Amino acid sequence: CSAVKMAATKPLVVAPRTPMGPRQLSRFQHLDFDNLPLCGREKEMKMLTSAYYDEDRQNKIKTRILLVEGPSGCGKSVLIKHFQETVLMMKKKNGKKDFFVFGKQEELTDHPFTALREATNDLLSQLLDDQSLDWKEIIDAEMTLNQKRLLVSLSPLMARLCEMQQPTRGQSADDNTSVMPGADRSVSSTWGSQFLRLAIRSLFRIVSRERRVILVQDDIQWAKRDYWSVLGATIIDSGSENVLFIGTHRPEPEMPEFRRLIAGKEDQVTSIELKNLSVDAVKDMVQLLTRRDDEDPCLELAKILRHRTGGNPMFLVQFIGLLQDRRLIFYAVSSFMWEWDIQKILTDTSIAENLVDVFASKIDELPVELKTVMITAANIGLSRFDIQVLHCIRQSSFFKGLELKDPDESIDNLKSLLQLAVAEGLLETIGASQFKFVHDKIREVAKVMLHGNFPDVDKFHIALGNALIQKEDELGEDYEQDGTDLIILGSQHLNCGLAAMTSETERLDLIRLNLRAAQAAFALLWFTPAKEHLAIGMEIARTLGGWQMHYDQTLEISTFYAEVLYCSGDQEMCFEITDEILKNATENSDAFPALRFKVHCCYNLGRDKEGNRLASTALKQLGFPFPRNKVLAAAWALKNVAQLKAVAREITEEKLLKMPVLEDENVLKAVQFYWALFEMAAVKADMVLQAFVMVVMIKITLKYGNHDFSAVALTSLAMIMAFSGDYEEADRIGQIAMKFSDEVEGPPKVLCLIGNCFFNFHWKHPLTNTLDMTLKAKEIVLSTGNIPMMFIASMTYTLNYIQSGLSLEPLSRDVSRLSEMLRDLNLRIFDQLFESAAQFVLNLTGKANGNPTELNGAVLLDRDASLKSYKSDNNMRATNSVYLFRMMMAYILDDVDLALKMSSQLYSAAMEGPSALLPFRFFFQGLVALSGAKKIKGTEIFGLLERRSTLPRKLKRMLKKGCVNVYHFVLLLEAETVSMGRGNESTAVQRAYDKAISTAARLGVCSVQAMGNELAGAYFHETGDKERARDYLLRARECYHAWGASVKTSQLESKYAEILAGQEELMRYNLGSKLKAKSRFTDLTKSVISGTTSQPLTSSKISNSGSSPLTSSAICTSEHVSKNQSGVSSPGSLVV
Repeated sequence: CSAVKMAATKPLVVAPRTPMGPRQLSRFQHLDFDNLPLCGREKEMKMLTSAYYDEDRQNKIKTRILLVEGPSGCGKSVLIKHFQETVLMMKKKNGKKDFFVFGKQEELTDHPFTALREATNDLLSQLLDDQSLDWKEIIDAEMTLNQKRLLVSLSPLMARLCEMQQPTRGQSADDNTSVMPGADRSVSSTWGSQFLRLAIRSLFRIVSRERRVILVQDDIQWAKRDYWSVLGATIIDSGSENVLFIGTHRPEPEMPEFRRLIAGKEDQVTSIELKNLSVDAVKDMVQLLTRRDDEDPCLELAKILRHRTGGNPMFLVQFIGLLQDRRLIFYAVSSFMWEWDIQKILTDTSIAENLVDVFASKIDELPVELKTVMITAANIGLSRFDIQVLHCIRQSSFFKGLELKDPDESIDNLKSLLQLAVAEGLLETIGASQFKFVHDKIREVAKVMLHGNFPDVDKFHIALGNALIQKEDELGEDYEQDGTDLIILGSQHLNCGLAAMTSETERLDLIRLNLRAAQAAFALLWFTPAKEHLAIGMEIARTLGGWQMHYDQTLEISTFYAEVLYCSGDQEMCFEITDEILKNATENSDAFPALRFKVHCCYNLGRDKEGNRLASTALKQLGFPFPRNKVLAAAWALKNVAQLKAVAREITEEKLLKMPVLEDENVLKAVQFYWALFEMAAVKADMVLQAFVMVVMIKITLKYGNHDFSAVALTSLAMIMAFSGDYEEADRIGQIAMKFSDEVEGPPKVLCLIGNCFFNFHWKHPLTNTLDMTLKAKEIVLSTGNIPMMFIASMTYTLNYIQSGLSLEPLSRDVSRLSEMLRDLNLRIFDQLFESAAQFVLNLTGKANGNPTELNGAVLLDRDASLKSYKSDNNMRATNSVYLFRMMMAYILDDVDLALKMSSQLYSAAMEGPSALLPFRFFFQGLVALSGAKKIKGTEIFGLLERRSTLPRKLKRMLKKGCVNVYHFVLLLEAETVSMGRGNESTAVQRAYDKAISTAARLGVCSVQAMGNELAGAYFHETGDKERARDYLLRARECYHAWGASVKTSQLESKYAEILAGQEELMRYNLGSKLKAKSRFTDLTKSVISGTTSQPLTSSKISNSGSSPLTSSAICTSEHVSKNQSGVSSPGSLVV
């Protein structure tokens, strides 16, 4: 109602009024609607302030989602405005500033983010004006370049705030993206929409950490699906307690998307229903407007007004204004008071008059010229309209033929005409050249008046559409109306006038125009309008004969339609469209793009066999192999692996540099197709398909020459060498691949980094080095907007981090944020692969409720249901991940029976490949087997005894080949074996444990130090040596604490309460230590390679002179603390 002169600028109070003197008359010839306070909303105001402000919670926002529901004109906007004034007054007392940001969703526009765009603009404008903090520095520190670019495309103020160059219209914010070749734009846009959600959420999170943010979104009932997906990520699932979302909406239409978003979060939602005003509230309004303090006549008039209008505030204001215009309410000079005649009001007005009738009557009484201008402006489709656009429309032959306007009308004349509507309270000015309807209801009424005032509505829309497109061409790239391309609006109007287009040429032009509009919408990530335009274009093409009569146009729009459907996650519909293209395409080159999308849809929809069949057909047409089943693929790969091993040793950097650059078009298409399949196989954990594609890519590179994926092919070859156990050769070829990756950007470079650090380099280099590589990969991914690569980089980082022994606390924050991000994606496969590792970290750090060994909590809500889902999706890697991390958790928390059960259910270790997870798995399986052998009696012990000897042997073979990252694993397993030997002296057992603990300290692995100390403490506790048991258990507690395993720390204190209770911490971390684990890694590597592995290093060899194992542990742990404090290896910026 603020738009209809009900601004809430005064408190609700009815003060005594005195008659006005003659000198005041000129000021009060009209009722003062502009300064009318809020009336009759005391209860609703109390609910608003209660939801926002709660003294008992240190001023934290109590409710994160607040809905204000009511019909049009009931005063939703006025209530919010008054609430803003109230809160700002409250905050002004303590000197703090809240950010109130507003946005309005439009019914008639195709822009899905209108309200969020306005709100983002509003927020950035306030950030620019706020001098109390350096917002540029804060945002630059926490947002990636790609995120800022996306926000610049949404709001030009972001460019000003961060001193960036704004991209020209038509240029995507992530035009530097390089993703799947041959489908760069589609995949970029697919994940670009996801990153836009995360960019907006990141902005609100950053700001809300410093200030409270109240995000008001008006008329959310008009929002489309794209809007709700972004809003869900921004506010509802943001996790920020300092953001309050206030949404206003009408009772109709329903909002199913929003209801799904808040399902299960009803405790965060407060709903306020605005009803029509009571008679008493109407009486207060009358008294305030007329400045009369005699209640009886005001109450009598209020009853009539309430009866006539139903108590709708906006209707009341308009109806009172109508009574004033008809002089049924008038200012009497004789009494210097406003007066009225009740009987005359009753006879001259009718209850049938409603709000629509009032506005229609008001518009109908305007001069003919102004009335047609109002109707035309209301039908453009924008909340605000530019006078240049309106003038261009009125210059069309359609309007000239109607003789409804001056043929020589200038922009100045048109502006003067519009000022009359402003004076009548129907329009308001915005800036120098824009106008806006005072209220949506006025625009709605003017819009529907089109049919009664223009003889041919279809031709009206055609004229309007042609004028908008003409203006688009005239103004070029520098013009944008309300963030919407005029080409999109123009095509909408031409589609409305389709029935009046009789010639085939006109309809063919409309097909091209819909394609152009869809491309403009697609560039802005507006998938819903893009699909709507393409669907209309497709239907028009079919009516004109489609593929038979207009092959080129139908092929072009169909192919782009498939691309948009794939990007928007509409896999089923994409599958149908690509099927139509493949049936009608006459050339293989025409079918190839659709075939690629269909293959991806098959894999995403779980139709792997059909996807393999289509891929096989496409690649065979290009002259390349692709077996139709996994058995043939595995056999082909194995046959060629032996050849590649022999070739690998002959590959040198010099030879590769001399190879020609691949230029053959068919081969390049095949490489692109194989790369797409490789990405899909990596995401779906299809090891056979990955191996097959890897081998083919290597062979293509060696036969045809260098290409953009040569580095990936070389990385794959290094992985094959690592899998065969030749770690030296894997490291050498991996280093060559890294040099080649310097020449490429995007996902190929990311996959090269990740592949080498997770499969190749960890055998010969410290795990901390691999963490640095994954962080670099993450930065590249964030600049390209490729979510699958983001997931793979984050997953690699998480797994390597867990094994590194660094503090889990930063990682626990990362996995929580990454899990939130993955929930926003359409592909379930991401969640499945990440859930178990994330939940393991959260459970271990005490951030999950219930039994930690169950792996249920914030991420993996229902383990059993998830396992069932993994198996139904045939996702063996995700299933195996549950078994692995449950086994680890069960062992750490002393549940040996569960650990044994999980260990027995693990799939073949070959599934892990040469990954960094393989030695970690062997290590825990060995510990579990040894613990089981201590506990279990009978025939079952023979299987455990076999495993307890087999697994250490596998790790020793790795060690003999120079993999020092397994040295501490081998020593701790040996120590456990020694502790089980009969007749072994306690000093020998202690030496064995001390070797393992010291080596873990030198390698910087706090987790293994903790386990070693705990196992040693448990051994001495069982043998009755309480003093040594206490020393080791105290060290274990400190190491677990440093590792961040708070659940284990608590369990240890509970299990050994008689020993640990009341004990002071023995370890004091020397945060100034400069002793680095990386330098010690080099020393250990030399020792291992020089042949000392048969006799593990002693404490004196490992430790510095005169230092005990305890001192080494303390120094190493201090390094972790200082590292995380300094940010050298902190993962805090891993996730968006």
